[in-house]
Amino acid sequence: MCLVTRHRCIDNSPGSCFTRSSWVPTRLRFLTVKSTKYREIDVVGRVHAIGSLRSQGLIGLHNFTGADWGGKFVGISKKTWVGAYMKLDGSDPDVTCFRQHGDGIIPTELVDDDLHPQVKNLERFVCQAYSSTGETNLPTLRWQLFRSKNLAGEILPPTRAALLPHIKHEHNTLPCATSRM
Repeated sequence: MCLVTRHRCIDNSPGSCFTRSSWVPTRLRFLTVKSTKYREIDVVGRVHAIGSLRSQGLIGLHNFTGADWGGKFVGISKKTWVGAYMKLDGSDPDVTCFRQHGDGIIPTELVDDDLHPQVKNLERFVCQAYSSTGETNLPTLRWQLFRSKNLAGEILPPTRAALLPHIKHEHNTLPCATSRM
């Protein structure tokens, strides 16, 4: 995203330039990636459609699932992550977790080979994105996918030990991302 001052973008990179429409303050106008068309989004309308609580967690979801800077999960598209997120109720603990990212301290170690309760809900969310079987435990899901679909290596969901640094990186990146908005 770029900073906007009177319809002039400070960052002129294609696909990242947003301007406020002068006639309606709740609409965003941005230039598409090919720099040939403008697209407008009614922000208030989107918040009403998505729900206020889920809307507040979208930046956390974006950073967690692989923002523009990388940190992506192999084999899972942004569309799949957003679809899983949109199925959640606004009061779901996963939504609350994404809303709270960037605030406070994140535990940096596993506790008895398990994730800290503060980030445990994200394990369930990752499992739901990788498989619809209802499994909420990463080690069990990894074994099931390896055994039943012959998946291996990077195609499998991350281990708990790999998920924790990913969560920490995303958590520490959020204050920078939100401070520019």
